Amino acid sequence: METKYYQPTFEDFIPGLEYEYFDGMKWTKKTYNSLSHRADGSMSLMHDLILRKERFRVKYLDKQDGIELGLSYLDYEEKDLLYYGFTKRVAAVDYVINIPVADFDSDIEIASDEGDVFIGRVKNKTELKRILKHIGLWEK
Repeated sequence: METKYYQPTFEDFIPGLEYEYFDGMKWTKKTYNSLSHRADGSMSLMHDLILRKERFRVKYLDKQDGIELGLSYLDYEEKDLLYYGFTKRVAAVDYVINIPVADFDSDIEIASDEGDVFIGRVKNKTELKRILKHIGLWEK
């Protein structure tokens, strides 16, 4: 499946955000942290975001992000698949995480045997990581 991107807003720039910056020649992967204020060495990141927003992009959450976050992928037949399914076992409880395949306006779902833990929109890997930390499913 083709990788999809969106143009970030100020609100997206939280510490740890993985984004790409176009320097006029190529896209370069970067990670935002509150101490790094410069995108290309010439002006502040936020000033650059206002004037050159087309030079920034963030990858929408996808299957590879779940794998990179250490979730176990449920290997379904991917034809006509609506969600990528993942599992995570923490303290003898199994959790299922469903990430929409192509509809970026759909909610992700995190549930255990006891019911839903989280349902909501998550646009990128950094947001999912923060939610996993918040609900106790991130161990690193």
